[in-house]
Amino acid sequence: MYDADTKLIRFGARDYDPVTGRWTVKDPIRFDGDGPNLYGYTQNDPVNFIDLNGLFTNPTGGGIRNDSAGKGTYGASRGSKTHAGADYEGPIGSNVVSPISGTVERVDDHTIRITSTRKNGVQHSIRLKHVDHNITKSRSAKEGEVIATVMDPLIEYPNEPKMKPHVHLELYKITDKGKTTERLNPEDLIPLSKPLADMCGGKN
Repeated sequence: MYDADTKLIRFGARDYDPVTGRWTVKDPIRFDGDGPNLYGYTQNDPVNFIDLNGLFTNPTGGGIRNDSAGKGTYGASRGSKTHAGADYEGPIGSNVVSPISGTVERVDDHTIRITSTRKNGVQHSIRLKHVDHNITKSRSAKEGEVIATVMDPLIEYPNEPKMKPHVHLELYKITDKGKTTERLNPEDLIPLSKPLADMCGGKN
């Protein structure tokens, strides 16, 4: 969106100055984005890659679940353990989009994993649980592409009738050619506002 007052173009999390041909601030996700160049954009290849909002894309467009069954925030208490991801709300049967571009693969009937290509020695891996999908073999997926739908939580949690429908998302950073895996807080990199103008339609 062009701002006539500032002469800048609002592009998700950053403003772009068309006069200087530069972003006005560093990449908000720092080195988890384009590598060492904090003023870069999609590895300097906007023809083949896009970044919808400057961060990773919200898979459902919803907020974080908080109901009588528990809090869906990262690190929330789960008895003797803590919540390993974040739960993004969405109506049953609504579309789930890929938060990143990469390879999507089946883990089980209600879980899929998306792994990005390696950039400057870094990859990201996202695991989405509590989804319905028809993925039988690995394939490529673009950020924002519909890859699944939100499942009915009663299928896996029959004793939690008040649990809100959601997608559980776990985010990992992979370095050292796959030797080191670091779990990240999804809420630091994924916005809560709806990332797409229309998340209806499309195939999973």
